[in-house]
Amino acid sequence: MILGFKTHADDDLNIEIPVEIQFADYRLVNGVRLPFRIRKFLQGSLLLDIALSGARVNSGLPDSLFAVQVE
Repeated sequence: MILGFKTHADDDLNIEIPVEIQFADYRLVNGVRLPFRIRKFLQGSLLLDIALSGARVNSGLPDSLFAVQVE
């Protein structure tokens, strides 16, 4: 799967800079298909390349990690 979009220069909103994010090497993990390879290109040049060696889905995180704290 490829996600493509344009971003803009900080000092000139009229300049469009193409960005492409590629998701590949999908593997089934606990019934969920996840990409184990993610690459980001900026103006056609490789900027980021992530290769995962493993993933966990629904690993039993406690609800307290997501609790809203009001002060």
